[in-house]
Amino acid sequence: MKKDYISKIIGGFTITFSVFLFFAAAKQLTYQNEQILANVTSGTKSSISTPKEVAVVDDGIISGNFNIKSEGNVRFSYDEKQDVKFYYQSIKSDKLKNDGLNPVLKLEQIDESGEKIWKETKWSWIDYDQGILYFHFQTEENGVKEMEADFTGKYQVLLDN
Repeated sequence: MKKDYISKIIGGFTITFSVFLFFAAAKQLTYQNEQILANVTSGTKSSISTPKEVAVVDDGIISGNFNIKSEGNVRFSYDEKQDVKFYYQSIKSDKLKNDGLNPVLKLEQIDESGEKIWKETKWSWIDYDQGILYFHFQTEENGVKEMEADFTGKYQVLLDN
């Protein structure tokens, strides 16, 4: 009788331990699948931060400054090895919430002679729902970051009404 009791206790511990190991293995497998999925999706878009609202000048010009020392608000990577990454800055304003809008973006840059000039720059895309304009800011290839131009950080967005 005592022998049957001990074997039932050992059998109970064995079953309990097996169930515990099953759940631990399932949890680890789920974690690994999430990591694999994260690595697969990080190849196209890896970070987004919310840009700040900017002031609008009365004559239809949105102006302000962006941080030239940051990596930008959005970072994209297009190849499997992630050798090439494109960084974008953003400008946010309620005045950009118009689907029919085709604004002109001017960024202040320093030319070869060291003078500050306003240069018309092509913007990349506009999120009309949130009123955010994005432009290509910096490229990183094989770990080397290169600015698209020698920016000062000042910008103007000319709205065409």
